[in-house]
Amino acid sequence: MAAKCKRVQRRESSWRLYLLGLLGLGCVVWSAAGLWSMRAPGPPVTGLAVSEAAPAPVEAAGEQSEHGAAYGLLYYPLEVGRYWVYQQADPERGAPVQIERRIERQERRAGQELFFFSDGSLVYLQEGKVFEIGAQGGVNVIPMARDPAPYMYESQGLQIEKQVGTADTTVMAGGRSYEGCLEVITHLRSPQRRAQMSYSSYYAKGVGLVGQEPWPRRAPAVLTVALQDYGVQ
Repeated sequence: MAAKCKRVQRRESSWRLYLLGLLGLGCVVWSAAGLWSMRAPGPPVTGLAVSEAAPAPVEAAGEQSEHGAAYGLLYYPLEVGRYWVYQQADPERGAPVQIERRIERQERRAGQELFFFSDGSLVYLQEGKVFEIGAQGGVNVIPMARDPAPYMYESQGLQIEKQVGTADTTVMAGGRSYEGCLEVITHLRSPQRRAQMSYSSYYAKGVGLVGQEPWPRRAPAVLTVALQDYGVQ
């Protein structure tokens, strides 16, 4: 019985850490045809209502859209040649693994700037949010500005709620200190597994994602994803 309980606990831990990697670092390849066939959802609501996909990229218009894009780029800088190297917990191997993300090219389509990563991810900014798109239908939405209502959507059978938390957190990752980090809080719910989890992602100005911290928080903080190196080549 004890051995069975341990196996169940290991599976639950593996599932939780897998979701951290899935939603935090995002995505793998998604075909261009799939991207352009997406339909835009309605505005976020305060209940458990969700949309099925990210909105299709559209041309930004007006001062508000331009301000949102500039604010998003402040915490998630996008340019060809920029790279990030992360250390991520791996519940299967029992040891951290290293993950590199690099922007290989940029294309402008229908007035929208699209950024293609070496790991297959496709990223774009829209209405103050960053959208990371993956080949398997995975969508990771990252709000970059406070909103009284959380942003809710659905991806790969998970009900996801996102909201901006604090904007002045100091995070230690990879031997470096990042001040004034923006916290993005994620709540995940899996109706099939009847399980839920939460975590915080921290974004530094001019850098991007520097770390992820699962809930409940610990003292000192324990990051399951931590930035090791970054730059532009």
